[in-house]
Amino acid sequence: MTAAVYTEDMFKTTHDAANREAVRAVARADLNLVGIAMRAERKVIDKIVDGLKFHS
Repeated sequence: MTAAVYTEDMFKTTHDAANREAVRAVARADLNLVGIAMRAERKVIDKIVDGLKFHS
């Protein structure tokens, strides 16, 4: 599985290169993290998230 951060600034971009630049432009301690992205085969992701409780 490959994981990546998702920051609030990425909502303002329209493509992958701009997303990467949005993250690179901010110091690590100052990133406004709003989520994570995971990439793998569906069955792998299903095993990872099975049983997680989502916030409401």
